[in-house]
Amino acid sequence: MGPAHSDRETLYSNGSLLIQNVTRNDTGTYAVRILWEGYVTYIASTEFHVHQPVTPPFIQVTNTTIKEKDPVSLTCISKDTGISIRWLFNGKRLELTDRMKLSQDNITLRIESFRKEDSGVYECEVSNPVSSKKSDSIQLDIMHA
Repeated sequence: MGPAHSDRETLYSNGSLLIQNVTRNDTGTYAVRILWEGYVTYIASTEFHVHQPVTPPFIQVTNTTIKEKDPVSLTCISKDTGISIRWLFNGKRLELTDRMKLSQDNITLRIESFRKEDSGVYECEVSNPVSSKKSDSIQLDIMHA
């Protein structure tokens, strides 16, 4: 065991390592050296990543009183890092039209010229390797005068 050893680790005779009550602080590179008759015969290492379950995101909208052809931006706000974001429209993966643009990180969805066919329920979903969560849904409709 190395200098970071605590009472949470157990090293077994077969070379396996058990870490209990894993935290983000356990993220890092782990290495093993196998010694045979005093000589290093094998060295291996691996990266170990600890992911927390994500928290539900929420959607921030620039314009809630939408007129036809108005621009609208929706932003998926999350406290989490290292996540992937996807957008849903009426419960299905959003199919972008030529009037829609996603920011490079997928955080912001911009509809350049809102039309009737864009009316419906929008959600964003954040995910990491261990979990995913959806935002509350936002209903967007064209306001009629």
